[in-house]
Parts: sequence; structure tokens; C-alpha cells
Amino acid sequence: MSKPVFIPTFTRLLLFSVILFLPDIANSQQLKGKITDEKGAPIPYATVFIKELSQGTTSNVNGKYGIDVPEGTYTVIYRSLGYAPQNIKVKVNTKSVTKDITMVDQVHQLREIRVYGNGEDPAYSIMRHVIGLSNFHKNQVESYKADVYLRGTVHFQKVSRIIRNQLRKQKVEVKSGDTFVDETYSTITFDAPDHYKQVIKSVNSTFPDIVDFPVMKFFAASLYDDNIDILISPLGRNAFNHYKYVYEGFSYEGVYTIDKIKVIPRRRSKQLFSGYIYIIDGLWCLHSADLNFDTPFGEVNVRQVFDEVKPGVWMPVGHNYAFEGGVLGVKGSVHFGGSVKYRDVVLNPRLIAVNPINTMPQFAEKAKAEAESKTEAKPETDKEDSVEETKNEPLGHEVKDGKRVAKMAEILNKENITNRDMNKLSRLMSREAKIANDDEEQSLELKDKNQKVIVSGAADKDSSYWNEIRPIPLTENEKESFEKRDSLENSPRKKLFGSSKNGNKLLSGYLGPLFTGKRWTNRDTSFHVSYPGILNLKSVGFNAVDGWKIHQEITLNKTGRPGHAFWFTPWGTWAINRKAVLWGGKTALTYAPMHRAIANLDFGRKTEDFNSLYAVDPFINAVASLFAKENYARYYENRYIDFRNRIDMANGLVFYTGFSWNDRRRLENSTNYSFFRTDVDYMNNLPHNHVVTDANLNSQINTVLKLKIEYTPRYYYRVKDGVKEMAHSDFPTFWFQYNKGIKGLFNSTADFDYLEAGLTQGIHLNSATSFTYEIRGGWFPNNEHIHFADFSQTNSQPSPVLFKEFRHGFFTPGYYELRTDDRFVEAHVSYKAPYILLKYLPGISNTLWRELVWAGYYKMPNHPQYTEVGYSLIEVLFNGNIGVFAGFDDWHYSRIGMNLVIRIY
Repeated sequence: MSKPVFIPTFTRLLLFSVILFLPDIANSQQLKGKITDEKGAPIPYATVFIKELSQGTTSNVNGKYGIDVPEGTYTVIYRSLGYAPQNIKVKVNTKSVTKDITMVDQVHQLREIRVYGNGEDPAYSIMRHVIGLSNFHKNQVESYKADVYLRGTVHFQKVSRIIRNQLRKQKVEVKSGDTFVDETYSTITFDAPDHYKQVIKSVNSTFPDIVDFPVMKFFAASLYDDNIDILISPLGRNAFNHYKYVYEGFSYEGVYTIDKIKVIPRRRSKQLFSGYIYIIDGLWCLHSADLNFDTPFGEVNVRQVFDEVKPGVWMPVGHNYAFEGGVLGVKGSVHFGGSVKYRDVVLNPRLIAVNPINTMPQFAEKAKAEAESKTEAKPETDKEDSVEETKNEPLGHEVKDGKRVAKMAEILNKENITNRDMNKLSRLMSREAKIANDDEEQSLELKDKNQKVIVSGAADKDSSYWNEIRPIPLTENEKESFEKRDSLENSPRKKLFGSSKNGNKLLSGYLGPLFTGKRWTNRDTSFHVSYPGILNLKSVGFNAVDGWKIHQEITLNKTGRPGHAFWFTPWGTWAINRKAVLWGGKTALTYAPMHRAIANLDFGRKTEDFNSLYAVDPFINAVASLFAKENYARYYENRYIDFRNRIDMANGLVFYTGFSWNDRRRLENSTNYSFFRTDVDYMNNLPHNHVVTDANLNSQINTVLKLKIEYTPRYYYRVKDGVKEMAHSDFPTFWFQYNKGIKGLFNSTADFDYLEAGLTQGIHLNSATSFTYEIRGGWFPNNEHIHFADFSQTNSQPSPVLFKEFRHGFFTPGYYELRTDDRFVEAHVSYKAPYILLKYLPGISNTLWRELVWAGYYKMPNHPQYTEVGYSLIEVLFNGNIGVFAGFDDWHYSRIGMNLVIRIY
């Protein structure tokens, strides 16, 4: 069914729209007017719903509305939260009809309620019913079509000079007081469980061309879900851990009783809502919602009104999203609103068949009457055929369905259901919803769930067309935005979106690319050259072995058909203190796109970290060396040729091959330079490890063959432009690896065999919560002659500052400590969620930070078995993690540490 949409950040609010709905425009007249309160003040964003057409719209900020309808007599329902709804009959002929509406305040009554011994507010019993049935209401519609009108408006109250200058570089001119508007008329087709197709028939926008509106992805969000992006829904199964509820009375709307529930966060948090939800008593579904949530840039107000598009089926017909706030010198407001006309709403037959609500006393008679009327309407022969078919069908599923329905009905008919009842009801409905959505065997190839098609000429509609079909009148600021655009249509486009001044040709043409880099592309974009420039983090470096060094590289890329491309990156480095010229090249060739094949050939002479898989970050090592005289990394010189290939042998089955020749040479420190502590020497260039010997570090030539096979069962994938992209699997990834040091081949002295096996899996419980684990083990049945670089490698990152988040790693052992040429076993587990421990505290609960807990285990011969546990606050200031951890040798506490992760990779 159509789902509510929430946009958690100011950036998205400024750049994206939310899909809403519009009526058919053929042979129609307009019903228009103004909605005010008893004092004559306009009521903004009130919903206007025409029952017979399943069609609605909303009023603008001035309370004005307008909706196109064909001739006929209609029941029009006017609603606004806080006001009593009004139902009126309106006859529409060949002329437009004006209906001004005055709404009065809603009075909620307090009925006689039973207070239970635990003193619990009656709102909790209502919410248990709603949460228990959330899967039913979320999945009860199998498909529909709808005509859609959407308008999104962004008004900039203030734009700082810095932001204006940055936007000008993208040829966008924005100043304080500007308003941008985007309106679309579309047809939406929905098919359960989550497939949407949007056909945009017309679009009218004053936004710059660089702004895109990927609105369809917001349809995946619903208040009936447990989480909406990082927000925790007040109707989710875990809602009682995060919200308190207060019953504030009821009102009547036709035959329905509407309960008003106040939603109160248990703590200040930008991941929680506050406000009101309105529940239809007996149906236990949403009638409307008026909720707010905080962002780091301001507060977002979400208002949604549902209506009965089919008997007992309530779908959202009014959506309004309002935001006002600012970030980085920009202040503004955002509003989205629109109208909807549902067509061809088809209910999910399985869910309707097991609908437990139909068994409840207040609905049983109605359901029985409808069933009898359908039976009477059938011819006698149809009844006989139906009986015969029933005799021949297996009764197993029917019996099971009947038992589940009976269990659900038993729970719903309780006077006060418990949390256990709620969870049981939710599981039963979740199972029914899954069965209903999985009737057909799903292919491993995932089709795009959200399709968008723009009809040719959609942007060519004139103002008279929009004046005729637009159901929500424009405000003055919106009118000015369109008038400004129209007045500049015949002017050069640079007047609206800025001009591209050449400036100083010497600076922009030569010196600019030299210092800051540039990318050159040929006319058909099939070939490009990229140069990062002199001023980048990789161009200048330092370590105790090379001393100061200068690095430069350039990349050449040739692309062909989709999935076919070739890269070549030649590079050179001058190690100043070591007085060595280092050089090399990296190549990559992608081929066989449906098998994700890629071949690499690298060659050259370089200074290489002994821990090549989990090397110390060169920038962190340079800073630690220059400022603290801490040279974390240990290096050797490698003159090498390295070939690697990866290809999918079958879906989920990947085969890796590698062959390398390495002339490895021992190195010593070449400098003692640092900014401070000049009286202290650097540690020698020997990796700290309990089994390493000189024989493992001395200069030698090694030829190594590497083979690896990796398998992930039932691995779903997508195909885009003929290129296969892996998506996800519900199963772990298993792998087996074999490395062979081949003695005598190309003067190789290496003589070893290495076997490794393992499995890993990441489980996304929802958009904000995940669980991961990894188990692996390795063994050297032969280690006759082996270089330290070929030892088993484990991810140790003891630096107090890191530039990457590692979920499967150790943080107190040294970089080279957990390595062996014998055997080992290693395991990791981690859990990431919005709330685990410290986020429940008042001081930090009102943040968008998440929490991460993890544990790791490592065991090898002649070394204490090592265990590490840790905790991190993550996404602090968006890209930072703060972690603390403790290590245990043979289960006895041995060390503690903490780190700061600034995620820039």
C-alpha cells in the first residue's frame, strides 16, 4: 500500500521531493474554496477527500484548495488535525463550484475506562493492538494505480557568501529570499510487496538542473515499520522501549471511534518522534498522525491523514511535510504537499481471508452479510462447481489458516492484551504477510523495484495547462518563482544558473591542474586521463626507512562496452634520504561483465609494509614519526611482478588466482629526523613478532602461487546495462585458500604451503542495526623457507587515530604481533545499533550517533590466546568514532586502550 515518507536530514529536504497524488483531468471541473477556523484564520494543509473517487488534495499555506472532478454528486470530507471533520454533499455540473469551509475545534471525550491494577494508561492496550496488526495493515493491499500531483517548495531565508560561491562553481545562482518550486503530475503503479513504477506525464520546475528528485525510494518507509531510516517508529515492535503513550480521549467520525494517543519519547533523541497519532478503534489502524522529529538542522513536522478507500481499508490520502532550520550559513524552509486519486485498488486475497478483525463481534455480522450476498449472487452451477473444487483441494492449509485466525481473534477479543500477546499476534501476522508475498518462487536476479519513466514533452507544458490542473493554489512566493523563470526563458541560461568566467588563463589552464589536479576527457568520454596534482596527501610522505619522499602518478582509462574497461597508472617516487628511485605501474582490465571478471598486473620497485593486507596508514605513520618519534610501520624493498584474476564461475561462486615474483630486500632506517624528540632514536626496522627470525627477514627471491575459492549460497544480484552487481544473501560467505611458495622457479628460494578456510556474514536487522561475524583458521603444513611477508596476516590497528572503521580487527596488539608460520584460529563478532548502552543517557540520547560493541579471539601456538572486547560511539559529528577496548591474555586482563576513528576512506 502507499506508505508515508520521512526525510531525516536538511540536505534531503532541500534537494528531494516526496511523491503524492493527483486526480484525472479529463472532462473535469474544479471544486475550490478556502478553509478557515471560526475566527476566519486560514487553516493550512487541511485535507479534502472525495469519497466516491478515492481522490484527495490539501490546502495551501493560505487555506486555499482546488481539485478537478467530473460532473456528479459527491461526499466531500474536510479534515485538519485539531478540528472536527466535516462531511458535505456537493453537486458539480459543468461549472466550477466554490465551497468555503469553516472548521470548529475538535472536542475529544473521555469515555469510561477501566484502570488496571498496575496503573497502566489505557493507551498501551490500544497500541498493543495496533503494533500486533501492523504487518496486516502494511501488506493488505496487493496493488493499485494512482494519479499523482506533487509540489515541493524550498524557500531560502538566508544564504551565506561562502555557500553562494560554492554553488556558483556548479553554475547555480542562489541568494537570500529565493524560492524554488517543483511540481509533477504522474501515474503510480504499485505491486506488493514493494514495487513501484512512476510515469511522469508533466513536470514544472524552477530548480537548477543539477537537482534530482529520487522520490520513489521514500515509498519504502511506513509508520507501520519498526524503523524509518534511522528513526524509530512509534508503531514498531520495539516501540515500548523508546516511547510512552498517553490516552487523551476519543471522537466520532461516522460509524468509527477515533482514539487520540499522545506519543512521548522516553529520552531526548533525534531518532524518536513526538506528537500525536489517531487510531481507529476496532480496526486498530492509523486514522492520522501529527508527529515531529529533530534533525541537527531543525525540526521536521509530518502530518498524514488516512481515509477509507475500500470498506475497512484505510490508506494515506493527505501528506504534508514542513521543515524550517539551517546549516552551514543556510537558513530556509521546506514544504511538500499534493493530492491523490487511487484507482484499481486490489486487496491481498490471502491476508483478507485470514483477517482476524472480521471475526470480532462488531464486524462479524457485517462480514457474514457480505459473504451471504456474494453467495446469493452466484448462479447455482457456480455453487456446485465451487463445492466440487473444495472437495478435491487439500485441507491442510485451510486447517492451519483457521487455527491461526482463531488464535489471532482470541488475542484481539481480550479486554487487555499483554506484551506477550502483542508479540505473538505480530509474529502470526508477519508469517501470513510473508506467505502472501512469497507465493511465487523469487528469482535470484533482482529487478529494479523503483522504475521512473518520463514521458516525452513532459517539461513542455505551458502555464495555462498547470493553472487548469493544479489542485493546490500557488502562494505568492511560488508565483514569483515561476514568473522569474518564465521571464528568463528567452535569456541566456547563465542569467539564472550563473556564468562560467574563464578568469586568468595561466592559472586555470596550467598552474591550477599542476597543483590541484585535473581530469581530461575526450569528446565521446570513452578515454580520460586523471592527474591528482602536486597538492594531495599522497604526493609527499615520510617514514624512517625512506625519509622524505615525493610521489607522483597519472591514470589513463579506456572504456568500451558496459563492463569492459582498462586502467593503467604509472607512478614514480623519489626516496630522498635513502636516495632511491622507486617506480612502477598498476593495470586493471574488466571483462566478462556477467561474471564480474577483473584481471590485474602490477610491477615495479617499491617500499612495502610487511603487513601488506592490513598496512599501517602511511599518513598516520608519518604524523606519528614526525611528531612523536613513533615509527609504527616496518618495511622492506620489493621488486615485483604480480598478476591477479577474479571471475565468477557460477552465481555466488568466485575463483581467485594469483601469481607473483618478488625480489625482497632487507632495509634499515635511513634517517633519525623528526620535529620533536631529536635526542631519541627511532626503533629499528624489525617487526615485533615472537617467532620471526633473520631467515624470515633477509633478502630473498620468492615465487608464489595463490588460489582461492569463495562461495555464497543464494546470492541475489542485479543487472544494470549488462553488468552484474551482487546485492545480498541470507547465508554466510565461505572460502578456502591455498598459497604455494615454489622453490627453484625463477630463482625462488620460497618453500611453503599455506591452507586457510573461513566464513563471514553481515546481517542487516534494519536500516540502522546490523550484526556481523567472521571465523577463520589457517595452517602451514610446510614452512621450510618462508619470508615474513608470507606469514598469516591478522588485522591489528593499535594506532590511537585511524582513518577507517574496522569491525573485524584488534586494537591493542602490535601491528605484527598476531602473525604465524604455523597455525591459528581467529573469530570476530560485532553488533551496531542506535541504542545499546550509553545512548540511553540524557546527555547523548538526543544525537544521531550509534553504538558498536564487538569481541575478537585469536589463538596460535606458543603464544597466549588473546581475547579483546570493545565499545564505540560511532558517527559522532557524522564521520567520527570514539572507541574503548580491553585485551585479555589467556582470559586474564592484560591491556586497555582507546582510539579515535575519522572516517575519510
